[in-house]
Amino acid sequence: MKINRQIGVMKTMKDYCTAREILILSGFKFHHTGNRRGYISRKIGGFIEEYEGKFGKGFALILPRYDTTNYVNVEYWIKEDDYE
Repeated sequence: MKINRQIGVMKTMKDYCTAREILILSGFKFHHTGNRRGYISRKIGGFIEEYEGKFGKGFALILPRYDTTNYVNVEYWIKEDDYE
């Protein structure tokens, strides 16, 4: 999807806010937050990947956690058409 190229790797909190704005303006809605096993360096701030699953199609923002390096936070953004 085109949004993946627009956002890419987020380097700062400002980039994170910009990523959220792009998703909102592109017709995506925040669905929920979860955790999953994995590692992301805290220096890069996170990244975005396409998501297609139980809740619909959209994007997942993968963000580092600051209390552990074994898990990451995941924000799920779903296209409004698929939003339940």
